[in-house]
Amino acid sequence: MRDRLKKLIFGDHDHPEAQLLELFGDGTAAPEGLVGALEWGQGVLDTAGVVAHEDNVILATRTLRHADRRLNLGPAVHLAKLLAA
Repeated sequence: MRDRLKKLIFGDHDHPEAQLLELFGDGTAAPEGLVGALEWGQGVLDTAGVVAHEDNVILATRTLRHADRRLNLGPAVHLAKLLAA
């Protein structure tokens, strides 16, 4: 709780892939460990009817963060950009 509050106040300076690996990883390092995050993110966007592309990163980010409140802004944006590529 204290670390989360500290990150909210001072900002999260961790690499975005670190949180994605923590939440959705299977224990392997990036980029192989991001497969779970990519599959989850694509499933969330498909269910919501959102198509990830370069002009739609904000909506995709919002949809991803809505689906899992543990997801911080930086990792959500990173995931949305990966899905849009």
